[in-house]
Amino acid sequence: MKRSENGYLSTVRTVLILLNYFVGYYWAYPYLVSWLIKDRQVSEHSLVIYMLVIYGWVFVTTVLLAYPAIEYGFKNLFKHLGQQLKLILLSAAGMIVVNVGISLLLNAITGQENSANEQNIRQMYDIMPQLVVALSCIFAPVVEEIVFRLCIMGPLRRKGKVIWGIVVSSFFFGLAHVSESITAGNYADLIYIFVYSGIGVVLAIAYHKGDSIITSMLVHAINNSLGMLALGALLA
Repeated sequence: MKRSENGYLSTVRTVLILLNYFVGYYWAYPYLVSWLIKDRQVSEHSLVIYMLVIYGWVFVTTVLLAYPAIEYGFKNLFKHLGQQLKLILLSAAGMIVVNVGISLLLNAITGQENSANEQNIRQMYDIMPQLVVALSCIFAPVVEEIVFRLCIMGPLRRKGKVIWGIVVSSFFFGLAHVSESITAGNYADLIYIFVYSGIGVVLAIAYHKGDSIITSMLVHAINNSLGMLALGALLA
């Protein structure tokens, strides 16, 4: 496999990451767990272990496959640290504005207060707060940025199609966050694709402007960490 050139990955690495995420994480690995525990009495502790194995496998394999671009991203981050920090802070503020602004608008139109994704996070937080914090603040920023920005937007950006890269990656980012609602037949929740896609646009711009996948990872992590702090304070 070729090493990253200017922060991009080879086609082989890109395809393996996308298959691992969309086929493995969304379908094959959960199906395997369901098969393993079929017709068995499994404790809640055992289910958590199975979940941790899946998350750990996806995280480690994704990072290893994306390592060349991650290495480049760190070098570029520290090379222009002052500019990168300013971009990260501005992008994090932009995410808050987009998230709150679009959410309030949708709330005024539909009367719905939260998306199904946010409701699921709240329910999981009540049961396993440490796991939810780790997934939200570490797993999601790293894995999702590699998948949606590096592997979906990256190839288009490399060909000079930056706008298309932003649009396509943001759309799929939004779609991924309402996918459970689609599967469950809760089509009213589809409107929240605008919230998540809007967030995806900010992250895509941060990735492009910073020329570093680490930049968008940090912006994503800051946004999710603030969300966890707000959720913790709300449920305290």
